[in-house]
Amino acid sequence: MKSEYIKKLRQISAYVTILYVEDDHDIAVQTVQFLKKVFSHVDEAHNAHEGLRLWQSKKHDIVITDIRMPGMNGIDMVRQIKSVKNDQSVLVTSAHDDTEYLLQCIDIGVEKFLLKPFDVNRLLDAVAQMVVNSYNAKRNAQLEKKIEADAVLYKELLDTIEHPTVLFEDTEIIKANRSFRGLFEEDEQLTFRGLTERIVEWSGKENGEAIAYLKEHPNSKATLKTTSAERQRYFLAHFHELPVSRKWMLFMADVSIMQEQCNSMRLLLDQDEVTRLENRRALSKRLTELAGEGFEEYRCICFRIKKYDHFRSRFGEATALTFLQRFAEHLKAKKARYAQHRQLSWYAWSENHFVVLYEAALQAKIEQMFSEFGRFSFAVESENVAFETERADLRIKSAWDVVRFEEEIERNFALCG
Repeated sequence: MKSEYIKKLRQISAYVTILYVEDDHDIAVQTVQFLKKVFSHVDEAHNAHEGLRLWQSKKHDIVITDIRMPGMNGIDMVRQIKSVKNDQSVLVTSAHDDTEYLLQCIDIGVEKFLLKPFDVNRLLDAVAQMVVNSYNAKRNAQLEKKIEADAVLYKELLDTIEHPTVLFEDTEIIKANRSFRGLFEEDEQLTFRGLTERIVEWSGKENGEAIAYLKEHPNSKATLKTTSAERQRYFLAHFHELPVSRKWMLFMADVSIMQEQCNSMRLLLDQDEVTRLENRRALSKRLTELAGEGFEEYRCICFRIKKYDHFRSRFGEATALTFLQRFAEHLKAKKARYAQHRQLSWYAWSENHFVVLYEAALQAKIEQMFSEFGRFSFAVESENVAFETERADLRIKSAWDVVRFEEEIERNFALCG
């Protein structure tokens, strides 16, 4: 065989497994050595019982077996394999006096026969064809699964799009997501013509005119007329052509809802969930802003509440969270009293770790604030629990970048516990 063909066989054999069953030790050794020179995954068994156990554990793509072996013969082994996997690829090697078994092999669906003694090139030809067929079958099966999975994924993705989305071919609606169907729930079979009549800006236009309008205005206002008493809804209609498939998609984003969600998401991302103080993400953004100016004019203190873990263990998670919320309100009140705008900012680094970033000019006020809440109490279950804060001042260096700044914050928290 040509070297290029052997090279290709070696590549595709990486995806194919072979089981060779032969009770003759000399034949088995020579054949397996030869097969392994070309094929990547070759297992061997010395009788049918061992071969069946191996196949049951690995489900090989190709089985090569002798017929006459002590105990179970090769045909019985193949019959049991075929009862589990009917399309199993099998090559039977048989001596000339094994012709009595050939009809049985045909009955159970044996794919190929090779008479002993066989030439290694004939064996390679036969196995190579089976390997190629197995590889192609696997690849086709994977492609079919991928096509089916992509179809399911396509529908799921379309339905996860929050805004009404519809796919057209010419002027026929062929796919619409859940949000779009919900928007026009009173119309069981909405047509493109029906859609244009429901959009104020498109109303009165013929199908071709409406499509031409969308092409000229791919991001346009769309005011939806409703049959109910609710107010008109306003959308940003985005038209997108799919030139290869000759289809086009229409996205209808509810602008007011989108803006509201964007604002809410921004707040959620930059706020600590419990304390509603700005969080680590917000601090990173602030440090990024300041990095260009240099950190020389700023100071930073890392602090925590001592014995907080003991307090939480004693009074429970809910009470501990309530305490953190009250403590955060206390910090916000101090900022309102001592500093304005962004001269001073509190950040929740983690559950019981806080950071204050402030301009150096506020150092005296910061010291006053810390002296005021260095010791404080919290009323719970008719008891005033005393707390103290523990702090570690961060000595900022002008050469720091944001990453180094955050690393130093982590190090300082390790110092203050």
